Amino acid sequence: MGLLEGALRVFFCETLQSDGETRSTPPGPDEHLVEVGRIRDTFMPPFVPDDWRRGVHFRYHVEGMESCDRLDDAKWLIDRLHEMGVRGFNPIYHPDNPLGGCSKESGKGLTELGRRVFTYAWAKGWWVDTAHMSDTSIAETLTLRGDRRDWKLCYTHGGIQHDGIDHSALVNGNIERCLTMDRALEIVRAGGLVCLSPAKPFYPGFGGVFVDHVRALLAETRMHWCGVGIGTDYGGILDDWRFDGCETVGRLFEQLIVALLGAGLTELQVRRVVGANAGIFFDLTEHSSSLASLLL
Repeated sequence: MGLLEGALRVFFCETLQSDGETRSTPPGPDEHLVEVGRIRDTFMPPFVPDDWRRGVHFRYHVEGMESCDRLDDAKWLIDRLHEMGVRGFNPIYHPDNPLGGCSKESGKGLTELGRRVFTYAWAKGWWVDTAHMSDTSIAETLTLRGDRRDWKLCYTHGGIQHDGIDHSALVNGNIERCLTMDRALEIVRAGGLVCLSPAKPFYPGFGGVFVDHVRALLAETRMHWCGVGIGTDYGGILDDWRFDGCETVGRLFEQLIVALLGAGLTELQVRRVVGANAGIFFDLTEHSSSLASLLL
């Protein structure tokens, strides 16, 4: 566990629910801020054990931010969240939202409002997380970003498409919820981070295709970008998602580290996958500049 370098706290900004047909009335921005503040205060560093807190900063990230259908409202909410320590978001989660297509909406891309909200968030120094977006939305986000290396782009949890996964948690098989390898490589080459989820909806285990995907993304990692990391999502928490022996996220990482070393990855490569790459991308540690030397 000493190979881990930091932590990213992700939580819902929205309480929106959808059954694919109807959608409840979204909460107002003020309700979002109350929820963000409650969770932030619960997980502030002073409440974290000393041996976890030393040298580690927390970065807050919201998943789902689709209640604003006007740019001014979205800017107001992003500004308030920024003041509370949020530094990135999954802008798109639910179907039929004002920003663009989600993973349940194949072929649907970004709206003009979505493009303007993303651009504003990038200008604030936020990262944009493409997890839960449709493939078309991801492609258009990459185009929108262009060559702006300072505009961070990532995919924090999920998998890369492959045969043999038919878990009920995936919609349309894994065609939209998971990246194609080409799309994953495109994100990495844009200086982004792709975090794979070692959990049953995405992979059958720590070996085989999971290691193949880790190796493929590592091969694209260079000094100026991060490449591949681990995003647990619900892996290690939900009984029907976790691998055997991974009752907690801590146990999941213990087994993952052993499996990656056993598959022939070097300790340096494993450090990058389970900590250093994400630490650099999210600026999670006080030593991000020294961690960057791991990529040389």
